[in-house]
Amino acid sequence: MRMIPGTSLVPAMLFFLPLAALALPWPAGSGMEIGWMDEPGGLPDGFEPSGIVHHPDRNSVILVDDSGLLCEMDASGGNAVIWDLGGDLEAITRADDSESIVYLGVENPDAVLEFDLNTGQATGEEWDLTPWLDGPNNRGLEALTYVNGLFYAGLQDSGQIFVFNLLPGGIVQHLATTPSPGNRDDISGLHFDFCSGTLYAVYDSHDVLIEMSEDGNFLRLFSLPGDTQEGVALIGGSSTAETSIFIAQDAGEVWRYEGYPIEPCEETDAVAPASLFHLSAWPNPFNPKVSISFSLPSQEEASLQVFDSSGRWITTLLAGFIEAGQHRIQWEGRNEAGHALPSGVYLIRLRAGAATETSRLVLIR
Repeated sequence: MRMIPGTSLVPAMLFFLPLAALALPWPAGSGMEIGWMDEPGGLPDGFEPSGIVHHPDRNSVILVDDSGLLCEMDASGGNAVIWDLGGDLEAITRADDSESIVYLGVENPDAVLEFDLNTGQATGEEWDLTPWLDGPNNRGLEALTYVNGLFYAGLQDSGQIFVFNLLPGGIVQHLATTPSPGNRDDISGLHFDFCSGTLYAVYDSHDVLIEMSEDGNFLRLFSLPGDTQEGVALIGGSSTAETSIFIAQDAGEVWRYEGYPIEPCEETDAVAPASLFHLSAWPNPFNPKVSISFSLPSQEEASLQVFDSSGRWITTLLAGFIEAGQHRIQWEGRNEAGHALPSGVYLIRLRAGAATETSRLVLIR
């Protein structure tokens, strides 16, 4: 299984949104339908989009439908390529912009499959999620997204979001479950924006899009245009005007809306490139110990600290003037007082001079 570095912020608690909370008006433009069915290069006849993801490196959107079809087309809705995999495909996500691998959410039986767009074949990696997502009346896995090393899957029956670590060989680790905001059921789409750290959840029968933080706290609620919304994907830009959001509708439509308001990605000189410190941790997830490695190009006054997923300080592993070269330190998942910490996601932050690098660790007790 191909994994990008880092792990997710596992939700520890969720702000419960009152059922009576009013949705804000749809904040983007009026929208344009793309990939018209039976038009040249568009969706095939009868295609019912049930999930969508954007692949920036390929400049494409990839959709699945619940009769087992997989479709890749350009971001303007043309040049479609179709694969017939069979099965009840309900969701799709990706992990690495530079790779051709995507992950398909299957309902009945609930599972995640790994698929290679370059070869047009499944890789053979598969993860059984039926112990958690086998909803009654075929209302199981309906949404899937990748969040910094972990997979978030939505259960249609309850609207809950389950957090999994999917390891090679079909190994599944269930890390957390977050309740549905406002106790809404019928979750049908998930998308995570890596830049802003925002999780987007579509609730089909309620016609709403809910924004949450990475750790599950409610942010905003918007009314969705259209109906039968089954998937969401977002293309971020350097400004709101350059941001697009895709909504896939089970009726056979894909809509692209421009100008969805998100915080643009900003790069600062204070953030060290990954090649400067080579900050890494192994094993990750870990229990009970993790080995943290890093290198310094020159002697610096440096600190290595641990924080929880909300940014609260946990402990300081080292501080002071550190010699140039490679360094390694072990952490046993304990706070400053020596007390063992619970399962969850923690941040290790290395500061040296004006540069900072942060990585995520998953502790599993």
